[in-house]
Amino acid sequence: MQQFRQGERRHLFAAYQDGRPGLFFLEPGAARMERDFTKEHLRCAVASCETPELTTAGPSTRRHSFRHLHAPNLNHSPESEFHIAAKGIIERWAAGQDATVEARLEQDPDGTRQRRADVLVTWPDGSQLAFEPQYSDLSMSNWQERHDWYADHEIPDVWLFGHGGKQLRTSGEGGLVKLSPVQLAAARTRPVLWINPDQELIATIDVTDTKHWDGKEPLRGRLRLIPVGECTLTRAGPEHPEITRCHSQVLALIEQAESPAPVEVPVPANFDWVDTASILANATPVRQQRAWDTGIRQSPPGAPAKTWQRPAAPAATTREKNSCQLAYEWASTWEARDVARMAGQVWLDSDQGHEVIAMIGSAVANTVLPPVLPLPTHLWQSFLYANFVLTCPPGARIDVDAAAAAVLQQFAGQVLPRTCDLDPDLVRREVGYWFQHAAGTLVRRLGPYVFTRK
Repeated sequence: MQQFRQGERRHLFAAYQDGRPGLFFLEPGAARMERDFTKEHLRCAVASCETPELTTAGPSTRRHSFRHLHAPNLNHSPESEFHIAAKGIIERWAAGQDATVEARLEQDPDGTRQRRADVLVTWPDGSQLAFEPQYSDLSMSNWQERHDWYADHEIPDVWLFGHGGKQLRTSGEGGLVKLSPVQLAAARTRPVLWINPDQELIATIDVTDTKHWDGKEPLRGRLRLIPVGECTLTRAGPEHPEITRCHSQVLALIEQAESPAPVEVPVPANFDWVDTASILANATPVRQQRAWDTGIRQSPPGAPAKTWQRPAAPAATTREKNSCQLAYEWASTWEARDVARMAGQVWLDSDQGHEVIAMIGSAVANTVLPPVLPLPTHLWQSFLYANFVLTCPPGARIDVDAAAAAVLQQFAGQVLPRTCDLDPDLVRREVGYWFQHAAGTLVRRLGPYVFTRK
């Protein structure tokens, strides 16, 4: 954690004087080679800088960087400098991941000038991904407004919180970090990520040691550091096995905290040789019912007081599990979710996946909580979206049972290897979950609608 929070405010990126898009990155050891080019073509990346002229500085013991030509000791606020560096690192990384994508800074995704993404990645088929490095303070209402805007425009938004200041809060307990309300809200759809542009590191929260979380206190965990260069660019954001594992654990704790608390049923006491006549004398009906529930039986009228001995519990029997039970056991594990999601991502990157996304857009909601189906996640969810969402008029009634039957018919015999059967009950349950998970997107697209069942 201490390693991640450290970082020098070196100027590694500069803007172009002629206003062309993008930032210029100064490679290590290139100060002398790029000095003349810097003075002639580059300027400070902070747009409001009053002395934007730059040169390069290259001491032998430190990382080469840019420096203000007429004010060598001028430093802008840490947030603005780190924010610019983070944008430059992400733009450079995304462009280097896939030669077919376009990564641009400060881009307007829809041409209306309502929102400018810090870094906007665009695929050849028109799919977009927005990156938002965030060092300054951010209120819940502000984040929700920006997040909803991206959701309305079917653009996944990846928030990269700053490695210092207000966006990385420590709990003072053995180097743990704690999530802010904004970060916890963001975690419901995407992994919580921090960035250190100086060290080119991404971090996420690892809650392996947190066995229970009640949802009242901030969620705490340790930072898991990952070099930016080891992450893979996907249409949902940066992907790495550690990011996937840590996010799965965070989602499990959120689900645990939001699940209704189990009702504790007290185990009946052993009432062997209890005098029922003395206990039930003058008892009200409520008390009689309570006595019955706890194992006390009332004697017939006129009969002498008796005692009642609690019968022994029947011996446990072992039954062979049917295919439905086996399917539910597999589908309710976090390993199942990862297998299905990874297979879905492979399909999404295939030629068939590209054709489907080009047809229906990139608004397919990805269910993140088990149980799941033993199919590539994006594949069957794209099928539902194309056949039961895009074809529905506003205010339509969506028949969940009909949708489940269509999935069973469409994907019969196509389950993933070493998973489970495509059980009808499991399919109905998961299809219903998916429609509920996608409710926000569906309402924005269709207007009010309802689910029906036969």
